Amino acid sequence: MNVFIVLALLSALSDPSEVTDRIDSTVVVASRAGRDTPIPNVTIDKEELRLPNPSYSLPLSISGLPSVVSAGEGGTGIGYTSLRIRGVPGSQTIVSLNGIALNDAEDQEVFWANIPSLSNYLGSVQVQRGLGTTVSGPGAFGAAVNMLTDSATDRPSGGASLSYGAFHTFTSSVRASTGVLKCGFYADAAFSYNSTDGYRYGAFGNVYSVFANLGWKGARDEVRATFLHGNQRTGITWEGISQEQYERDRRFNPAEGNTDNYRQSHFQLNWKHRFLPSLDSDVTLNYTDGYGYYEYSPRRDIQDNGLWVLRAELKYKTRALSMSGGVYLSSYEGDHIGRSGESELYSNKGAKREADAWVRAEWAPWYFRGSSLYADLQYRGLVHRMNGPDEYGQVLAYDRTNSFFNPRVGANVKLSAKNNLFVSAALGHREPSRSDIQSSLLAAGSSGLKPEKMLDFELGHRFEGYIWKASATVFAMEYFDMLVETGYVDMGGYAIKRNVDNAFRRGVELAGELDCRLFKIEGNISLSSNKIRDVGDIIMSPAVVGMLRWTQLLWTNGKLSLGGKLVGDQYWQNGGSSDCRIPAYCVFDFMLRHDFIFVPGLSAALYVDNLFNHRYYAYANMTGVFAQPPINCMFRLEYSF
Repeated sequence: MNVFIVLALLSALSDPSEVTDRIDSTVVVASRAGRDTPIPNVTIDKEELRLPNPSYSLPLSISGLPSVVSAGEGGTGIGYTSLRIRGVPGSQTIVSLNGIALNDAEDQEVFWANIPSLSNYLGSVQVQRGLGTTVSGPGAFGAAVNMLTDSATDRPSGGASLSYGAFHTFTSSVRASTGVLKCGFYADAAFSYNSTDGYRYGAFGNVYSVFANLGWKGARDEVRATFLHGNQRTGITWEGISQEQYERDRRFNPAEGNTDNYRQSHFQLNWKHRFLPSLDSDVTLNYTDGYGYYEYSPRRDIQDNGLWVLRAELKYKTRALSMSGGVYLSSYEGDHIGRSGESELYSNKGAKREADAWVRAEWAPWYFRGSSLYADLQYRGLVHRMNGPDEYGQVLAYDRTNSFFNPRVGANVKLSAKNNLFVSAALGHREPSRSDIQSSLLAAGSSGLKPEKMLDFELGHRFEGYIWKASATVFAMEYFDMLVETGYVDMGGYAIKRNVDNAFRRGVELAGELDCRLFKIEGNISLSSNKIRDVGDIIMSPAVVGMLRWTQLLWTNGKLSLGGKLVGDQYWQNGGSSDCRIPAYCVFDFMLRHDFIFVPGLSAALYVDNLFNHRYYAYANMTGVFAQPPINCMFRLEYSF
């Protein structure tokens, strides 16, 4: 009761009026940055998400954002795709769906191949750089991708699309929605199927996904059940090739003939309730079930896991004060089993329990004249246990408890109606993953790995005019006991890491957009220094990353887009030796779209990737380099109503 008295007093001091927004279909928004939150971020709506090549996985769809570098292992967007933001790898980037972490609890990775065509089911995506706002699950350690599934439409809608292109790549999708009926009921369903031969030999993919929403919305309540299922069968592509092989046959794949098979289902039940015009609650119960195996004939490595999550949050909001607090409780169990025929080679069980609590507030009273103060405090407590022999033949006996306090503070200063200045500071912690612990045991006979820590400082300026906007961010991410990749990978393709005492990522990010309705020009460039003290450059962290795109309306129902992506030199080992340099590359893509006037809702689009047929590789490690495909095309036909 005392908490609500304090909130009421703060509200009275700030502004006497209350916010009276009606309940909407947004499930979870509190982990996102708002318009004036002092966090560098970009939010993409569903129309923008569905503009790129339909074969793209989500990392490729957002590759034009500041400091983002993504690439596919097999040469297409179907299959395994890597995502790095400010050089931060996927295992240290938190990805959430409706507030629930998608990162594997033990390995901390997100396997985009497991959830194909995800962009088709999303209403929006927010990408935060740096430590960002509080998120649940494995803590964000340099970047966060916060996804919300599409909300119910007011009217019935539906559609279908078919695409075909290079390397016998085929994608298809169908969707339907009842809209919100008079009684408040709504239902949405969608299905996607994709297949490809892949650019590299044996990099085939046969994947499908199913999405469904069933809910009811009233004046004060909304209850929503969400189901997302993905199933993949793909060729293994995590082994590179030597420079000599690259010159002879860029499509060679040493793992050709071996397969990765996995299915994953996400069940979410959400209840949103409005107690008062300024007081809401969100409660989500989630269960994720996963099962699959790698098959290196005659050996089969099996993973069977399940994750329960309860996320509960209370949100208080007036025009001057936005405050939220909540808890995140999760329980994960995973079996790792190896078999050869009828013989069991190993059996290892892992369990991870986590309890998080947080409180967050943004305060902008009228006498601040549009400026605001921000504070975000999180506590994470977790227990990680593993036992039994693993795939390396060692007994993986591990029992560790960690507790972390992650504070964030900042301020937004409104310089004028169009100009804002923000500053923030944050402290973050992150525990080692299962693969980190395994490799440490192999190398040293004991897991001496320590959790990593980071101080993140952000200073930025935003300008938003009528036809153009621009932003600039200066950042310093200072690491202590950083768990850095070494360039080596284990049997499952996971990067092997080690602790380093001191490291940093420092730089500036510039972005701008000019939108004159008939045409739009947008671009960004990131200039950074990414170093391990007394060693040199951090692995896979280019000093220059940039994008420039021009979009032109050709006629009332036509659109053309031409864009280029620049990625500077990077290194597949720490230290920046010329022997492990990945040369800089700049590739262009082209899109031409036509909407048919006489058949409303029918459109056709042509996509051309690597327009100027640049010969390059975008990723490498100790297994070799990963060649990217030459010029290739994709054609899509879509109908919606």
